Amino acid sequence: MAPEVVTADGSTQKYNKKADIWSIGSTVVEMITGRDPYPQCKNEANVLFTIGQNKEPPKYPDVSALCETFLKKTFTVDPVARPSAKDLLDNDLFINNGQTVSTATVPDKPQSIAYSFCKKNPGHEQFIPVKIFSMFHFPKCCQDNELFELMKAISELTVLVLVRFTSYDRPKTSSKTNSYPFYRNRGSDFLRTGTGMIDLEDCETLTDACNCKSCQRLGTPDNTGFTFNVVTATHVVFDESEAKNTEFKLFFNDDTSEVVRVYGVCIESSDVKTDRSVVKCVSHDVKLLERLRQTWDRYKDLDRIVTCRYKHQMEENKFCATVSHPHGRTKQVTIGEWTHREKCGKVPLLGIPLTRYHYTTATCPGSAGAPVFILGSGTGMYHHTHSGVVANDNYSGLFFD
Repeated sequence: MAPEVVTADGSTQKYNKKADIWSIGSTVVEMITGRDPYPQCKNEANVLFTIGQNKEPPKYPDVSALCETFLKKTFTVDPVARPSAKDLLDNDLFINNGQTVSTATVPDKPQSIAYSFCKKNPGHEQFIPVKIFSMFHFPKCCQDNELFELMKAISELTVLVLVRFTSYDRPKTSSKTNSYPFYRNRGSDFLRTGTGMIDLEDCETLTDACNCKSCQRLGTPDNTGFTFNVVTATHVVFDESEAKNTEFKLFFNDDTSEVVRVYGVCIESSDVKTDRSVVKCVSHDVKLLERLRQTWDRYKDLDRIVTCRYKHQMEENKFCATVSHPHGRTKQVTIGEWTHREKCGKVPLLGIPLTRYHYTTATCPGSAGAPVFILGSGTGMYHHTHSGVVANDNYSGLFFD
């Protein structure tokens, strides 16, 4: 029941079919939760007061970005501003089979359209779905089983990044580009996508009540669970305000995958010069931690073995691979070669040289922040992240190797 229905006196106050739109949203929430939309209310009088006086919509748990947008529209308090049934049918949830919208380059169109009409990689022939990726996609000189297992571990730790707010503090320009990405979108809540990689090295058990987006919606902060980091590009998740409005989609390997969603709670570090951002996330799923921990330990062991094995052959094989979510779609692997390594100063105080790699490995909008694996390089655990492209020259953010 919509607020205007509760407050209508039957004579001067009127309501129309827009009231049914609110009811549709309530029904969807009931289908998601499997319970009454207002379980906190003890009786019908409490429900009517909550809707009529407080104008409060039902609370709901984690849902996809598109579903959340749909529900927010149905629960618009002002019936004049509330969308009609026709407006809702134009929502991406219906016209794109529930897949994620990428607005990195086409803000108002479904990501499937952006993918289909991509000008950078028409047909995306160089992108290999992780479900069919095999060792035989490597060059013959690199068809190594441990290298393949390492790439599988990197893939498992790679996540889709969905950002729903653009910080007011984004700079106008940067040293690498004339115009800093999304500067013109400051303060807006349009959805854009990127890629990131899980880092479990600083994983901690929750000790205080959680304030993530999911707990805020439910109104019941949970103090069980754990925190971990996701490494991405700074121009994907710029600062604290963006981190708190970022969702991470894990295990999105194909359209049938059992996807896990977690939310950002704060920014651990962010640097425009290196274009490297570390976002702290939270999950209340203990089984998820066990799965990630096994993958993370396997990844570290394999990365050290493979790096040691190929570190003297870097210049010879020039192997470069990425795992990303192009256009916000399912996870894809691309393989190519790095063309040159650019020296870019040193880490302040530590004196460690910083480098940027340039490579032929295919990337697309949505690949920003993806791990860039340079065979034989790296610190035995961490790698560069994809930053951007200029005149078909793909380049990474700054990091040390």
